[in-house]
Amino acid sequence: MPRPKMVSRIWTLNALSTLNVLTALSALSARRTLLATGALLICGLHLLACATVPVTGRKQLNLVSDGEMQAMSYQQYAQFLGEHPLSEDHDA
Repeated sequence: MPRPKMVSRIWTLNALSTLNVLTALSALSARRTLLATGALLICGLHLLACATVPVTGRKQLNLVSDGEMQAMSYQQYAQFLGEHPLSEDHDA
C-alpha cells in the first residue's frame, strides 16, 4: 500500500512544479508584453517628434518646440545681461 501514496505525492509535486512553471511563463509573457508596448510607444513618440529642416531637408528630433526654445533664449539672454553689463569701453 505505500506505493500508491508515493505515486500520489510525486504526482502532486509534478502538478505543483508544472503550475509554478506556468505561472512563471505567464509573468514572463506579461513582462514581454509590457516591454513591447513600451518600445512601440517610444517609437511612436519618436516619429511624432521628428521634423524636416527646411534648409537641408534632413530629419531632426524636436523635443522642445521652436516657440519654447525662443522664449528660453530670451530669458537666458536677459539673465546674461543682468550678470554681465555691457562694456562702455569705446576702444574695445
